[in-house]
Amino acid sequence: MTATARSAKSAASPNAPLPAPASPELHLKMLRQMLLIRRFEEKAAEAYALGKIGGFCHLYIGQEAVAVGALAALKQDDYVICSYREHGQALIKGISSRAVMAELFGKATGCSKGKGGSMHLFDAAKGFMGGHGIVGGHIPLGAGLAFASKYLGSDKVCVCFFGEAVHGRAWDRRRPRSPRRGDRLRDQVSRRRPGVPVLLRGGGRQHRRVS
Repeated sequence: MTATARSAKSAASPNAPLPAPASPELHLKMLRQMLLIRRFEEKAAEAYALGKIGGFCHLYIGQEAVAVGALAALKQDDYVICSYREHGQALIKGISSRAVMAELFGKATGCSKGKGGSMHLFDAAKGFMGGHGIVGGHIPLGAGLAFASKYLGSDKVCVCFFGEAVHGRAWDRRRPRSPRRGDRLRDQVSRRRPGVPVLLRGGGRQHRRVS
């Protein structure tokens, strides 16, 4: 849980040192974060049942540990991009619970000015690059964020969360071919170091309560 995306390559070596155990303070912080997500989602479910939240409302109940554990390994300026079930990740990435709940209620004080709703929370200043309603449509965007980070010489990484519905989606075969300039940029990056710093993190309905 303490290993970061940046140390994944070194950790794969058989001679790499074992990661240090997490501190009790980190355990307590992560427990509080999981409780925050659970209590927030329970209140969101109540408001949705009362008709106060319009449109869809996809809850993250049951998957709290997935978001908290993955994001504990990131720096504050790393990128996170999600599918439409993103309340938990938004909260842990630093968007206030008031701003997220206001967005669910369609208020101008929401993190997307009340125009995104449950499925489109967004805060670029905090590195949270949105929830996305098209199944699998955000995965190329996550790869693009990682590509940009690498091309600019940054050490930022991108964690891309998706659900089980993505499996079998051929988004990589449907994307248009890159223009020549894009090809040249990709070649320049690949010569420096192959691959891009993106972590694809899947989740499944076996971990959550159906919403």
